[in-house]
Amino acid sequence: TVCSVGPVSSCATLKLLPFGRHTRQGFVVGDDSGTVTAFKCKRGQATTTFELPGRGAPVRSILFAAEKEHLWYTTGSSAACISLKGKQLASNL
Repeated sequence: TVCSVGPVSSCATLKLLPFGRHTRQGFVVGDDSGTVTAFKCKRGQATTTFELPGRGAPVRSILFAAEKEHLWYTTGSSAACISLKGKQLASNL
C-alpha cells in the first residue's frame, strides 16, 4: 500500500499535481467524509503533505488552478480554495 484514504465515490476527486522544483509527484484526493489529503511520492514512497479534516459532506470535485497554484474543491453545495501547502484561502463553507 502506497497511501490510504477513506472511501471515494466520485472519480473527479483525484488530481495529479505538476512537478515543481523537486522530482516528487504530487496528488490530492478528496474522500466521502469530506477530507482532502495531499501526498508527494518519490521512488514508491508516499508522504502526506497535508490533510484537511472532513466537514461531513463528501468531496464532489477538485480543480487545480495552475496559474495561481491553488486547489478548489466542492463539498455538497459549498466550495473552498486552498494553497498547495494546505492553507485555506477562500471558502463559503
